[in-house]
Amino acid sequence: MTLISKQDRSAIMIQRIRALLMEHGLTDAALAQRIGIPQGTISRLLTGETVDPRISTIAAIADALNTTVSYLIDLNYRSEIPVLKWSQVSAFFHGVFDEAAQTHWIFSNNPTPKGSFAVIAARSMEPRYRANSFLIIERASDIYDSQAVILLDASNDPVIRKVIVDGSKFLFSELNSNVIDRSISQPGSHILVGVVTESRFQEYEIEI
Repeated sequence: MTLISKQDRSAIMIQRIRALLMEHGLTDAALAQRIGIPQGTISRLLTGETVDPRISTIAAIADALNTTVSYLIDLNYRSEIPVLKWSQVSAFFHGVFDEAAQTHWIFSNNPTPKGSFAVIAARSMEPRYRANSFLIIERASDIYDSQAVILLDASNDPVIRKVIVDGSKFLFSELNSNVIDRSISQPGSHILVGVVTESRFQEYEIEI
């Protein structure tokens, strides 16, 4: 068994917190203000001066950065991501999916927001995504040009589309085309489920 020093654990926690600060566009001072503790406390933690911070401080930081205490302090942290059938996406999104009966999962060493899931890419999604790849989907309030997103149509069926930003407008096209899907321009016609944040190719097919 390998023994990990407090200094090594602290260094890994600092690395993870700094990565999350960058992801959220926050400074040390902004984080301190958000969780209501002195900036000096955060500074000492992030410089390694404090190697054994209070769990209440770590919990407050985790909450502010939309992650978990486990991710910040567990060296062997893995988040579980359910692999869904495309037909299960709507139920999962609306919170009526029985996750206890889920049988297929993939894992990430990085934190994933609540509500994240994976689906398997179809052959029609090539060349952007190789057929049979895992597509990891995360909830998002903001979308950007050229991102791939999952939407629910009026029948609650999931579709994958590419974002096209035109000035202040967000348009959507087929994944491998720039032809605008005009049906999505109708107000209330589609619901944003999330964005594709990662694809992982697998050499073998799985039955789910």
